[in-house]
Amino acid sequence: MTMHCALKKRTAPLLTVMAMLAAIAGAVPAVAQELTPQQILTAADGAAGDAFGWSVAVDGNTAVVGASNDQVGAQAAQGSAYVFVRIGASWVQQQKIVGSDNVANAAFGSSVALDGDTMVVGAKGLLQAGFGFRSGAAYVFVRSGGAWVQQARLLASDFSNASHEQFGEAVAIDGDVIVVGASTATRTGVNQTGAAYVFERTGTTWVERGLTVTDGVEGDNLGQSIGISGTTVCVGAPGVDVGGVSNAGAVYLFTRGSGTWSLQQKLLRPTSASAAGRLGFNCAIEGDLLLAPTALTVQVATRSGSTWTIQQSVPVGSVNGRGSIVSIALSGDVAVVGLNGNPSPFEGAVAVLRRSGAAWELGETVLPVNGNANDNLGTSVSMSGGTVVAGAPNFAVRPGSVGVYSLGGAGTGAPGAPMNVQASANGNALSMTWGAPTSGGAPTSYTVLARTAPGAAPIATVPVGAVTTFAANAPNGTFLLSLTATNAAGTGPESASVTMTFPGGAVAVPGAPSGLGVTVASTTATFTWTAPASGGPPAGYVLLAGNSPGFATPIATLLVAVAPTSFAVPGVPAGTYYVRLVAQNAGGSSGGSNEVIVTVAGPAAPGAPTLNPATVSGHTVSLSWTPGGGGAPTSYVMTAFTSGGAVLASVPLTGTSASFAAVPSGSYAVRLVAVNGVGPSPVSNTITLVVP
Repeated sequence: MTMHCALKKRTAPLLTVMAMLAAIAGAVPAVAQELTPQQILTAADGAAGDAFGWSVAVDGNTAVVGASNDQVGAQAAQGSAYVFVRIGASWVQQQKIVGSDNVANAAFGSSVALDGDTMVVGAKGLLQAGFGFRSGAAYVFVRSGGAWVQQARLLASDFSNASHEQFGEAVAIDGDVIVVGASTATRTGVNQTGAAYVFERTGTTWVERGLTVTDGVEGDNLGQSIGISGTTVCVGAPGVDVGGVSNAGAVYLFTRGSGTWSLQQKLLRPTSASAAGRLGFNCAIEGDLLLAPTALTVQVATRSGSTWTIQQSVPVGSVNGRGSIVSIALSGDVAVVGLNGNPSPFEGAVAVLRRSGAAWELGETVLPVNGNANDNLGTSVSMSGGTVVAGAPNFAVRPGSVGVYSLGGAGTGAPGAPMNVQASANGNALSMTWGAPTSGGAPTSYTVLARTAPGAAPIATVPVGAVTTFAANAPNGTFLLSLTATNAAGTGPESASVTMTFPGGAVAVPGAPSGLGVTVASTTATFTWTAPASGGPPAGYVLLAGNSPGFATPIATLLVAVAPTSFAVPGVPAGTYYVRLVAQNAGGSSGGSNEVIVTVAGPAAPGAPTLNPATVSGHTVSLSWTPGGGGAPTSYVMTAFTSGGAVLASVPLTGTSASFAAVPSGSYAVRLVAVNGVGPSPVSNTITLVVP
């Protein structure tokens, strides 16, 4: 490998360091063949008819579930939202949330959306004082110290003795921007044209920005669905008539520029296809890609410049007789759709769509885990990374549930392109991260490509192994950086490229650091060393780790982007590692320091706790337990059963005792599971208690 012209003399820092400093953040997991069921979520206080799962949202290790028909106190159908967090491999209920001023029939939880530490919950049925029946509202909650607290209540500025607005029927969030739909809003004297609103956050204040549609007519139902990606918003209007065809549907696309949101395009299906319409009852958007289902198909549209064009119509509805599409979620090259409009027994299903090249194809279909009639699985769906959640609200006969699934890749062929490539620079120190492909087989390695111009041959082609991060010290110049993924079936297409400029000057390469030492406390390794005694001053260091003494290829690297002489690394995985240190500056990388050994004992899941005999006093039951061996628990989950073995409730607990009042008369079996960051323990002993 060589560089061209004037860059040739700077080859060594780029190629030597890029080849040797593959920063390993963890091996890419094997790609599963199926949408694999992981857990069924239920409300600890669920009751028949709650509609738990009517709406769902997941982001990372947090999920929120709307139960829009939940009776809160004496308020029928007030509604609520439940927050679950993932601890190890298990999801545990963390908090139940209600609005600050909800009343009966508010339907709080009719829609939910989540982004990091901000959540928005719609209450489309709320009767707002002075406005009218089902005017609706949306509530913003933020996470503080592990608890969710209400930050704002959002209303439309043009409410005027409004009724049946259903503001909050649909909600979406991206960062500091929230979009709220009100599909039955009356505007300019026309019934049910519908409306949608954007709210932007500054500090803790949310300010409304208008979304204006000038061609609305009665029954358009604009705002029945919404989605947001960056500065683009999709708003569905399934009641729009097209070419004399009733309810053909449309999707309105808005973009933000200079602080103002304006209509970019009204997207319609071809008139010949509109009879099977209601386009816009749902929409999902990501960058320049829009997926908008009708009852039986998913319309795939892409944006070129400022124009959106429907590229494909993917048949999905009635898959395996599971019925019509009711929900959709999109992430990269994968989408999931909920199907529950089928005839009796209304079990529902979740289907997967995958992009292969430019085309979308129908993948696997998953039926309910418990397969009950009237499950209505797929009423709502959401996805984050490899996690999919799907609501089965059972609103007619049961409290409802939510299925959690692990999403694998397509499992065959060469990998797709790596996703979401990010790069940053500190002087000449380059850091890159990316996501695994969402199509094709699982990658076994990645390659970083560096070019000086689009379409030019690479000046560096560096295999970096099964990694999702990379660090190197680059020479001066401007480079286009991209990646490919490889497995036994071959090498897939290149990712999108990122452009990076490195401005460093002529600096002498630092000498090797010396005196590297390490202390280990739990899973934190603290390294100390002596700065190089020769060469140029370091701009930073790289810790290199291998599995054997004198390793040639690191299994892990860590860029220290400043120049200290000590550094603590928390969360080191269990194992024995051999570590040395390299100094870097704009001139290049030094030789390695002396090598030290790091041994970290792995964390452990808790051992099975021991339940003590229960104390029963009237209808009050007191329980206590003793932790088992293994790792320290962070929480517990108690499960109560009838004498016949039916599950009555699963309750999250902390501490080593709990008391329950007003327990109904009967005989119960109780057992306990301890949980920490590694996962759940084995099940405790089972005790039987009798409440007179």
